[in-house]
Amino acid sequence: MQTVLVTGGAGYIGSHVVSQLLADDYRVVVVDNVERGHFLSLPDKAEFYKLDINNTSELEWILNHHRVGLVMHFASYAYVGESFKHAFSYWNNNVAGTLSLIEAMLKAGVCNMIFSSTCATYGNHSELITEDTPQIPINPYGQTKLAIEQMLRSMAISKHQMAIVALRYFNAAGCDDMRGLGEDHRPETHLIPCVLRSIYNQEENFPVYGSDYNTPDGSCVRDYTHVVDLAMAHLQAVLVLRRGKFKAYNLGTGKGVSVFDVIKACEEVTGKEVSWKLANRREGDPDSLMASNRLAELELGWIPEYTDVKEMVESTWNWMLKNPLGYKDVKVPSKRVSKEPFVRDWQEVEKKKRAAKKIKARIRINAMKRTSRLKKQHR
Repeated sequence: MQTVLVTGGAGYIGSHVVSQLLADDYRVVVVDNVERGHFLSLPDKAEFYKLDINNTSELEWILNHHRVGLVMHFASYAYVGESFKHAFSYWNNNVAGTLSLIEAMLKAGVCNMIFSSTCATYGNHSELITEDTPQIPINPYGQTKLAIEQMLRSMAISKHQMAIVALRYFNAAGCDDMRGLGEDHRPETHLIPCVLRSIYNQEENFPVYGSDYNTPDGSCVRDYTHVVDLAMAHLQAVLVLRRGKFKAYNLGTGKGVSVFDVIKACEEVTGKEVSWKLANRREGDPDSLMASNRLAELELGWIPEYTDVKEMVESTWNWMLKNPLGYKDVKVPSKRVSKEPFVRDWQEVEKKKRAAKKIKARIRINAMKRTSRLKKQHR
């Protein structure tokens, strides 16, 4: 059984991936400072350390102590607007934090990483975005993520020979409400939960930021991808990790959905009307972002199962009705990092490698079955 370290595992996407990893029999260790995540989003089976990723020495101890074989890296700040106001914090947390994590991995002899990247690295493109589309970010958040990708590419092709996959998300949405997982950012900036919250609270004048974009209805167009599909992509990405290789994949549906489309979907799901008003554009918002997921389908066998934005709205609304105040704030318990020197057990290392091969074989079989089923559904 392979052990996976998940940084930022108490966050929105991270918590969904943690749940899926445990369902597939991985051991999971979560590192999160809980500045923006929620402890109650984590299953009991996950080991948890309340820790900032800039703490290199304690990260190294955790990697060694739990015999981690793979790191999934989600920990980052991710608000476009905020990144303009607090650019230094974004570079310090996102870039310097990742550098600290890499240093700990190198010292612990861990070479495998799946990195949570973003479509914000591409900037403004009206056409369908492929992995070869020029990356020209137009906000500090996207710039930090691109800088991390460049750093990781160097770590793969250099003598360190790390194995890295970067997954570029196109607007994660929805919830796995069957597992009690939801979306609860504070402050909330994602469009779907913001619209639904305005409906739930019976608020007036929900702001629509700009109606003069170069899109069919004048509002921003985005490619929304269900968070459950994103979680599955991370497990399928494990299969393509190779020493000395850096691979990047777009994760999207290829379908553009405008702000007004989202408002309409929220109205249809809830049966209630949205009171909205036009507001000024927000700095750094591209007109349109839509992904080509062809490469992910070909190489990962990944096909999104939930492609209708109404399904994403419905799952978010269901979770919101059950958790109107979001996740509860609780005192966060955490395991302590020992200061004792770590001695590597090489028999355990070999045992871990054999277990990892078995897990990969099972994931490959499950992915093939899932892909075959989804292809039949899409015919």
